[in-house]
Amino acid sequence: MCTAISINKYKHYFGRTLDLEYNYNEKIIIIPRNYNLLYRYNKSNNNHFAFFGIGIIENNYPLLYDGCNEKGLCIAGLNLPISTNYNSYLSNKINICSFEIIPYILSNCENCNQAKQLLSKINITNDSFNNHYTAAKLHYIINDGNNCFVLEIINKSIFIIDNPYGILTNEPCFKFHLENIKHYENIKNEISNNYKGSQMLGLPGDNLSKSRFIKAYYSSKYFIFNENNINEIFNIFNNVFEINGLSQISENNYYKTIYISIYNSVDKICYIKTYNCANIIKINLFDFNLDGSILFGETIYYNEQMIEIK
Repeated sequence: MCTAISINKYKHYFGRTLDLEYNYNEKIIIIPRNYNLLYRYNKSNNNHFAFFGIGIIENNYPLLYDGCNEKGLCIAGLNLPISTNYNSYLSNKINICSFEIIPYILSNCENCNQAKQLLSKINITNDSFNNHYTAAKLHYIINDGNNCFVLEIINKSIFIIDNPYGILTNEPCFKFHLENIKHYENIKNEISNNYKGSQMLGLPGDNLSKSRFIKAYYSSKYFIFNENNINEIFNIFNNVFEINGLSQISENNYYKTIYISIYNSVDKICYIKTYNCANIIKINLFDFNLDGSILFGETIYYNEQMIEIK
């Protein structure tokens, strides 16, 4: 249960909610250019683009949920548990495990065109990272500020679908959302002269994936943005924010928005808010030694009003 939104106003902003029933003490992770990225079926790589993102570090490996690299390419993985079906190893392809997708793309690609070319050559396998972390069934939104597409792995095949809306949620597959949004083309933000036509009439109010897609698109389409106020972008995500207790999975078990991350892909800054803290964490990729070889991870749960991690 997650929502990703891309916004091009003044600069390119790419953000997402992570909606789960629990957290893993996620960290903001900095991956410098000379960090040795290990791949299960391919040569390691210690000469690549620097990037940063949010996730966990396990056995000194970055298991990322989302991220942005030094060239401004952004990616986020969102849950697609029913439709996703990874393949097994194929000897005639470059084999990439599902947990390697985000590091693989961010370390190798400057833009969406390069990412598409790279993905056309690979096979995404169903390997688990270990016995504790099995292969998460996800689809991915990839954006460079000019172009956006969705990556899905269905029936063991890779599908690359251009995304003109810059939005992604969860099941059903992205093609469903492309068709479903056509039913909402009459949504406007005006108030009619007789006030009987309320603004945004017809905008869904529930938390279903198809409804969050519509809410996210029209919120990002009509909102007014002051370039110097990142809170205005966070306010868009409030429209798809999962409040603890409203989306029940099982008894005493509910989805909630663990965090919201927003990447300014031009300046390479990430802003983060967590569920229990409205204060902003701010991280600038270029505040770190990007020519290093050591993975850096810092927990994202703070109480201060503004934290700059350096």
